[in-house]
Amino acid sequence: MRLRRAVPFFLVAIIVAACSSDLPTTPGLISAEDSALMQTDPVIYGVDICKTWLGADPVPDIDWEFEWTATSTPTSGSTTIFPGDFDGGTMACIPLGSWPAGTEVTVTELVPEGYFLALTALRPRDGSDSVIFSDPESPSLTFLVDTYNTVFFKNTPSDALPLEVEKTAAGTYDRTVDWELTKSVSPSSHMGAPGDEFVSDWTVTATKSEISGNYAVTGTITVTNPNGFDVAFTLADVLDDGTVANITCPVTDDNTGTAPAGGSVTCDYSAAPADASATLNTATATFDVGAGSTTATATAGVTFTENLIGDDEVTLSDPRVDYSMLISGTTTEIFPETFTCPADPSQYTDGVYTQTFTNTAFLNGDNTDLEASAEVTIKCELPPAGEGCTPGFWRQPHHFDQWVGYAPGDSYAAVFGVDRDGSLIDNVTARGGGENALARHSVAALLNAASPDVDYDLTVDEVIAAVQDAFASGDFEAIKDRLEGFNEQGCPL
Repeated sequence: MRLRRAVPFFLVAIIVAACSSDLPTTPGLISAEDSALMQTDPVIYGVDICKTWLGADPVPDIDWEFEWTATSTPTSGSTTIFPGDFDGGTMACIPLGSWPAGTEVTVTELVPEGYFLALTALRPRDGSDSVIFSDPESPSLTFLVDTYNTVFFKNTPSDALPLEVEKTAAGTYDRTVDWELTKSVSPSSHMGAPGDEFVSDWTVTATKSEISGNYAVTGTITVTNPNGFDVAFTLADVLDDGTVANITCPVTDDNTGTAPAGGSVTCDYSAAPADASATLNTATATFDVGAGSTTATATAGVTFTENLIGDDEVTLSDPRVDYSMLISGTTTEIFPETFTCPADPSQYTDGVYTQTFTNTAFLNGDNTDLEASAEVTIKCELPPAGEGCTPGFWRQPHHFDQWVGYAPGDSYAAVFGVDRDGSLIDNVTARGGGENALARHSVAALLNAASPDVDYDLTVDEVIAAVQDAFASGDFEAIKDRLEGFNEQGCPL
């Protein structure tokens, strides 16, 4: 909807007065002669033409001419309001004529050059709201003298100046940075004898992620009016990516306002684009200073300023390995560490030494405070003082009758619960080192632990658990060495 603003104008008031209790009180509107006419039957109404100047400047020094016709005598005529009729004031009224009730009168303003007719209106005699005609297509109004008592003609200068528009634009967006810290170790456990050494790798990873959003363009739109009269306006604001802004002007709290004569109005606006692709912001003011609806525009470049939420840089530290580094992106560090079974027997309880080592890494910044931990456990055992038979003993066919609880053809995988092919006899006769060496000594350890005649240092369950740990960690050598020591203590069979 287009809203028209009030502008300096000339107001022609044709006030028709009837004999009633609500006669006009404006001086000079009803003459004594007219009052006498109102006493006749039918009622005679006197008509005066009044022009009122409502502009900011003095009344212009020009003649205001009008023509009229009527459906009863007198039927036509003309009149002029001269500058002197205003007598230094802002209103001039002159008698036009008198007609009986029911007469239809048409009044036409001969609009002076340099002026536009902006509005006409009829004010009903019964006191109800006026009938207003905006942007009239004709300078004439027709009315019944006993129905309407006032007619208005509103003019504006043709040399009125357009409104001036200025604007600002500031783009912002949020860049949210999050960090995640993880810590792991491999292998996480070791088993051995005094003096044995094991290596585990501590791995720490700081992962950075970020998202951008909450894009906004805000600013002000200032509308300046260089004219001597108020001008109404309607604003629109759009980014060059198509985003339409929301505008709030004083008083109205929407995108409309009134620029006072010689003054200005500043409105706020905000837009919420989907991204930072917009580079230009355009404001458009629509208004009418007398020559019909027109527009004025203003543009402003858009640059987006980042609002950082979180930390772009953080300090990654691992005190156990004496590491500290300022990082700005995803970082992974691996730190090897050697663990040793103590040689001092006094550190062992019931022949066993167990220790858990905890490593905690930290990630710190102005808005970041994270930590993550991992653990390594070592179990060390003093050399056994018991008995044990070697793999060479148990693989001899003439010793098969010494196998207790197990048969040579039993599946190795089924007995130990690990992923390895072959039977027990296949594995106790396996050649080579690594996994094969562990296979040989694990079968011998199993048979030693199961035999009631061998004082072995481990139970069947402990042997199986040790083998499963070795396969899980991939560290076959440490468990093999331990079992080998037990298997070579001396065979009582």
